[in-house]
Amino acid sequence: TLMNCQIILIKNNFKLLKPITWLSWIIRKVTKSNWNHCAILYKNKVADMSTSYKYRNYDIWLSENNDREFIISKEVDSIFFKSDLEKILENKDGDLEGYEYTKLLNHLTKIKLNKVYIKEIENRMVCSEFVEYIINGTLTNWETPQSLYEKYFR
Repeated sequence: TLMNCQIILIKNNFKLLKPITWLSWIIRKVTKSNWNHCAILYKNKVADMSTSYKYRNYDIWLSENNDREFIISKEVDSIFFKSDLEKILENKDGDLEGYEYTKLLNHLTKIKLNKVYIKEIENRMVCSEFVEYIINGTLTNWETPQSLYEKYFR
């Protein structure tokens, strides 16, 4: 049977003395969204495509940052069967290497100029592409937290 998981949309609030939050702010402005990051919740564990791929208990994820806002979707069917989904989320093959920051720059040029300038690294993706992959089994370029909100939260 197909497995259910949930989507977490995250807003990291801007803090002048925390440079990583500057990127969060930029992502929200460029994508015209209240959300700058997203993750998958599956069986009380969070799969998160950040600097490096992380898969940990929900309570640990919660304790890592008490300065963010987030919402969690209702259950969504993943296209993957249980054993396949768990293999992907546990990263048993090591295919999930981490966040692809060049996609952020390419996203800007794609929106403004309809052109991609920077070569992207294979096996890396942005968080919203990862979430869409877990749900639909396809890598969709230019997915954003806002587009996930529109598809799964409305």
